[in-house]
Formats: sequence, structure tokens, C-alpha cells
Amino acid sequence: MNTMAQRKSNVWNFFKICSDDERKADCILCETTSRKQIVRGKSRKLFSTKPLWNHLKSKHPLIMKTLDGEINVSENIKVEIDDYPISNSLSTTMTSKSYDSLSTTITSESCENFVSETCVYLQEKDSKNFLSCETQPTLQCIIKEEEMWSLDDSRSVNITKRIGEMIALDAEAFTLVERKGFERLIKYLAPQYPLPCRTYFSDKIIPQLHETLKTRICKKLATATYISFCTNIWTCSANNEAIISLTAHFIRSDDMERETYVLSVKHFSDSHAVNIDQILNDIMEEWHISSNQIHLILRDNASNMIVGSSMLGENIGCVIHTLQLVIHDCILKNQKFIEILRKCRKIIEHFNHSSLAYSKLSSIQKILKLPNHKLIYDDTTRWNSTFYMLSSLHEQRQAITAYAADRDIPTLTVMQWSIVENVLHVLQPFEEITKILSSDCETIGYIIPAVVILHSYLSKRQKDAGIVMLKEELKKAMEERFFISTGFKDRKCFVLATVLDPRFKTKFLTDENKVKQWIITELLEMNSTIIEDDKNNMQSHDNLLQKQDISETQDDIWKCFDDIINNSKSDNDNNFEDSSSETFNRQSSDRTEKIAIYNAELTKYLTLPLSPRNEDPLIWWKTHVLEYPNLKTLVLKYLSAPPSSVHSERLFNAGKLVYSDNRNKLSPKNAEILLFIMKNLLILNFDY
Repeated sequence: MNTMAQRKSNVWNFFKICSDDERKADCILCETTSRKQIVRGKSRKLFSTKPLWNHLKSKHPLIMKTLDGEINVSENIKVEIDDYPISNSLSTTMTSKSYDSLSTTITSESCENFVSETCVYLQEKDSKNFLSCETQPTLQCIIKEEEMWSLDDSRSVNITKRIGEMIALDAEAFTLVERKGFERLIKYLAPQYPLPCRTYFSDKIIPQLHETLKTRICKKLATATYISFCTNIWTCSANNEAIISLTAHFIRSDDMERETYVLSVKHFSDSHAVNIDQILNDIMEEWHISSNQIHLILRDNASNMIVGSSMLGENIGCVIHTLQLVIHDCILKNQKFIEILRKCRKIIEHFNHSSLAYSKLSSIQKILKLPNHKLIYDDTTRWNSTFYMLSSLHEQRQAITAYAADRDIPTLTVMQWSIVENVLHVLQPFEEITKILSSDCETIGYIIPAVVILHSYLSKRQKDAGIVMLKEELKKAMEERFFISTGFKDRKCFVLATVLDPRFKTKFLTDENKVKQWIITELLEMNSTIIEDDKNNMQSHDNLLQKQDISETQDDIWKCFDDIINNSKSDNDNNFEDSSSETFNRQSSDRTEKIAIYNAELTKYLTLPLSPRNEDPLIWWKTHVLEYPNLKTLVLKYLSAPPSSVHSERLFNAGKLVYSDNRNKLSPKNAEILLFIMKNLLILNFDY
């Protein structure tokens, strides 16, 4: 009665009758030291397998899930289940269907329990009788799930790649992978993943990621018709080494979308112009950029950068940096104002160094119903940072005065507060223009309009003597920096970019015929047509800037913008046709035909209404590019350049993250690679 033949239920694969009491059965899956004895009935007539099934269901649910693939255990089950020999019991239940279901529900924890339970069972049973060779793969697959993956496993590769991205993006140290908290996190999320050491990431993963990104960007650069570049130099405070950056900017020909990439962030020891030129040349060669692709280079106004970048071709200074010099010459180096700035910084330092002081200031702000804003400390290398500092102090003037009434802290006099107010009033348009020129979607086509607007604003009469004097000094400094020193009004790169910007066209220029002739000549040259002596016949271009009437007291710069747009007068198109025929009258009929086509296309473009002032110029060109196939080539060239080197300077802020205290031993080479990855991963949106 107690033989195996008489026990027909599958449940007997997991139980055996107690030798000393046939009313009970031992569970062979439970731990040996705490073997569970299940009562199956008071007498032989009442023996049932239901208690045994209930035990499996409550204590070994994974076994039940496996068996349920073929066996439907009812609530009133006794001994109705068909007879299954021990040798193929699990092989029958683990069909492909049941395994598919099992594999989708097993977690790492349940899988571990199942394997341990199975191992105990195998110790109790003869493995050859438990599972035949023909049906082993299912159990092997389950056990394999608990084995550690190799680093070459696709799952390991994906996790390793994302850890590498995390290290670069979040400016983490390579030792991140050796920190206990990170190890525990990975062990919990992917127990089978073999977390490599830090040198595996620094020596293999990060360099591989760098090369992959570089290959992807290189392919994109190869498709660019024209490329503009931004470069800048920064001295790293961590190692006192100079770093030069280079970013590339171009417009895709197929969809007129703007592209920006970081090409290099290099350490170098010598900031002489010749060395800068050599580094920039090496970078161009490294990226396989031909001289025909280079449109221009934007750089700061340092003499070594001017000489070094000029050896590569046309280069222009950053307009924001030039505005910085204008404001520094007139305001920031003024001795009276220097004293005001010193006091302002002392006031802010007082609150920054005392939480109690800030708490008291906050209470005063609530009483006076002032905005609960913190005071801003400035960065002396950026004039607009000083502007924001003065703005925050001016906003909280009442609170600061009330706080200082019974405390010994530096304060501004009434006269000094008045000077601060005047400076903020005058510099507000400069701050607004600076934000526009820092935009990612702006081009050098905005530079001439920006300078004209500011110049017009500074020319307006004021009743306040202090403001009049300040504006006059700024106006003279702007004329010196923009009109005399840089001569930007005679630079074709500025002029044509302005004309090709559908927001401005020729409204900020005086000699429309001259501009048209430049465009026609440029189009002919782009089509490999050499026009001899035509450039010598061009009329001298004395004044591209409109002469503005000085209104009474209107200080709104956008009112200045509207006045310029409304008061400008376009040249007669017939006059241009006469001048163009005279200029190009020696050309062949083929060239004459091209000139007529170019002229018709340009005239059509210039007669259309201007697009909105706040609109991205490329939005207009995306919808009209098919109407102007020849002007499109000029757009790809002249609107590729941003108005400032902000893109390059932003790398230095990222560099401060890379050279943090927890990365003080980072090698220059690894720092360059990490900065490259950090910026380009986001630009590519991880599509590489």
C-alpha cells in the first residue's frame, strides 16, 4: 500500500511517507533541519493529497506555478490526478508553453528560491530518475538565469554603456563604481551583472564612447556645406593649465536645421598666437574639415586669439565680449562706481556669511511686502552678472536700509543709490540685447541691428543730467569699439548675414545696391564663375548704418527698432537693374542670364514683408527655401555663424564640474574626453 506504484499523484515527487507514522508525509523541499511533516489523514481510509498540495501552494508557490502549466488542482482534489512516473514528472509539466509563462514571471528572488528548492530535491532524489536527458534544457535555462553574465553579454554591454554615460554626464568620478551604495544598487537591479572596476571604465568604456561619438559627429560634419566655429581660452583653476575649446556650427542642407557640436577641449601650455594657430589647424585636420568648408571663426578680443585664429581665415570678435569692454570702459572702471561695487559686495557677503542675518532680512521682506528673493553675488568677468547683483540690491533697498538701521554694516548713501538706479536704467537695453545674442537660435545677422538699436537708444535726449552723461560715454565707447576698431560695417560676413535674415533684410543698411551687387557676385563665385575687375568697380561703402533722428525722451529700444524699420527706404529696383547691367556688362550671355535669375530671386525676396522680430530666421527659410534655391546656398554659409562665442564659453562652466574636488587626480586627457562626451551626448540626444 505504501509502495510508489500505489501513490499516483504528482505530489509524491515532493513528499515521502514518514517511516515511523504513515499518517504523515515529509516535504523533501523544506530544509533538512526543519523538515515539515504534513498530516494526510487520521486513518488510511481518510488519507488525502490535499494537505500536501496546500503545503506546496503556501510554502513552495513557484513549484505550484510550474506544475499548474499542465495540472489543474481543484479545491476538492484527493487522488484524482493521473499517474506520472518520477523520472518525467517535471519534464512533462515544464513544456515550452509553461516555461514561457514561467520565464516571464520569475524574479531574481523567486528564481533563486526555485533553484535552491530544486537543488534540495535533487539531493533527495536520483537526478537520472527526476529529469531525463532529453528534457533537461528547461531546468538548465532556469538555473542559467542565476549565473553571472559575462561582460560581453548584450545585457552587460548595455548596462556598462549607461554607467559610462552617467559618469560623463553627471561629472562623476570613476570611483563611483567602487562605492558601496552604487554596488548595492546594481546588485539589486541586476544581480547577474558583473560590475567592473573603475579602470575598466577609464581605460576602455569612456575611450570607446568617445570614439563612437566622434565617428558619428565626423559623418555629420562631412555633410556640411559651410561650417562656422567658436573658440575660446580658459585657465583651469584645478591645475592652472590653459584650455582651448572649439565648437562647430552649421545648417543642414536637407531640412535647414541648425547643428552645433563640441569638437575639442584641449590643454596646452603656450598661449602664443602661433601655438593657437597650430592647435586649431590640428583640430581641423583631426576632423577632416577642408578649408572650403570653413566660413569664419568667432573668438574673444584677446590679441593672441585675434592673430592665432586669423591664420585659418576670416574671424570676428564675440559681440558680447565687445559689449563687455564698452561697459567696462565707461562704468566698471570708474573709481566712484568701483567704490559702490565694493560696498555692494560687502553687503551681500554679510548676509551670505550669516544665516541669522538672512533670516532677519527675510522677516523684514515679509513686513515690507517685498519679494522674498536672495541677493545675487556677481561674477566680475561678466558685466551682466554685475547688473543682476545691482538689480537684486535695488529691489531690496528698503529691506537692506531697515536692516542696517541698527547694525554696523556697509551701506550705500542716497547719492550712491541714485547712481545705481541710473546705471540700471541705462544698461537695461544692453542686458536685453545680451540675452538675445546668447540665444542658441540667433545668428550674426542680428549684430548690425543690435548695434544700430543700442546706438540709437543712446542718442536719445534725456532730462536727467546723470543719465545723459552716462549714455554719452557709452555711445562714444560703442563707436570706438564697433565702428572704428572693428570696422564691422564694412565686413561682408555681417552685412550679408543681415540681408539674409528675413527679420531685417536691408532695413538697417543704407546702400541697398551695394549689398545686392555683393550677393550677385558671391553667387557667381559659388558657381565657379570668376569675374575679373568687378570687385574694383564696387562703390566705396561709407556708411551702412542708418542716420537716426534723435527723439525726445523715448528709451524703449524696441521703439527704436520700429522707428528704423518704418523710416528706412529701399532703393529703386530699376536703379539696381541699371547698375547691375553696367557692372556685369562684359559678361557672356550665360553669365548675364545667371545674373538675371539671381537678381529676380533676390528682388522677390526683398519685396516680401519682414518676419516677426522674435522668430528664428531658419523657420522662415524652412518654408520658403524651395522658392529661393540660389539664396539657400548663401543662407547655409552666412547664417551658420552664431553672434557670440557663448557656446564655447559654456564648456568652461562644464569644465568646472569635471574638475571638481572628487576628481582632483583626473588626467588632462581624460578631462578632455569627459567634457567632449558630456556635451555631445545631450546634443545627439543619445542617438549614436
